[in-house]
Amino acid sequence: EVKKQSIEDHAKEHAGVYDIVIMNAVLEHVYDPASMITAVATLLSPRGVLYIDIPNEPNLLTIIGNAVNRVRKRPGVLNLSPSWPPFHVYGFNPASLSLLLERNGIRVEEVRKFAEPRVTTDQSLRGRAVAFGGTQLMRLANLPQTASNMFVWARRQ
Repeated sequence: EVKKQSIEDHAKEHAGVYDIVIMNAVLEHVYDPASMITAVATLLSPRGVLYIDIPNEPNLLTIIGNAVNRVRKRPGVLNLSPSWPPFHVYGFNPASLSLLLERNGIRVEEVRKFAEPRVTTDQSLRGRAVAFGGTQLMRLANLPQTASNMFVWARRQ
């Protein structure tokens, strides 16, 4: 069943009824993530589980990309990608996400950082070289947990 209402309005009528809430690629796009997490905490049953799939900011690709831009004296930064709609409004790392969740009585139980090691290309020689380099960086980033995605399991206390 699809309901056309905000999560905040839904939480007012359904407090404590969900055993699990899944947020895939959502939190980084909203203008008030604190309000959304407060609503999630209200919706979750005691000991209910929250799963969040969210970008990890910063990550190895943004760190290296920003360093390259500094060397080349370019003003752009690569944080809060993508640079096309729907844009990321907020960036999170494990510490900032944990703080937001803990303020709402939700404790992080597991964080996994991983990125699919494949960058697409336009098939030009330059595009293929960039895609190859990006793919190798993502493979490398998976080893020390500096990848671009976070998968977070948390539980309402």
